[in-house]
Amino acid sequence: MNLALLLHPQRVFRGWWIVYTGTLALILSGGATTYVFSVLVVPMSDDLGWDRLTVVGVAAMSRFVEGFASAPMGPLFDRWGARGLMTASALLSGVCFMLTGAVNEVWQFYLLIGLGEAITHPALHNLGPRTAIANWFMRKRPPAFAIYSLGRSVSGILMVPIAIWIMDV
Repeated sequence: MNLALLLHPQRVFRGWWIVYTGTLALILSGGATTYVFSVLVVPMSDDLGWDRLTVVGVAAMSRFVEGFASAPMGPLFDRWGARGLMTASALLSGVCFMLTGAVNEVWQFYLLIGLGEAITHPALHNLGPRTAIANWFMRKRPPAFAIYSLGRSVSGILMVPIAIWIMDV
């Protein structure tokens, strides 16, 4: 990218802003829902008084629910597009994550993360951004998807040390 494009961002094709925004969102939220969770297992089990199997079980349930939620969401994204479904999913996911601070019982944790967040995960991490990118790109679709997909790997590299640092502080 040359200096003129950095100084005049309105000259950049709008689809690239979608890719960059999606990549940044995947770095931040992807790390929080996958890589960082592994760092939080021991502190969460100690803090909540639950065994590690109970805490890790929510991740397994979440991925199971996510797999089943993805199938019916695909046609919804094709029919109505990404904007509204991603917005609704982001709101539901945010509410679920905020409510986890008030969790006292195992069933509440499984309801909020294992079910609530899991239902929103395909819309926010897989189907939504990929639908938006596919709608914006024809010729440069492969590099756009490659840049977006980098977010998951970068997330693991950046977010785990940040989470460990936050826990230490």
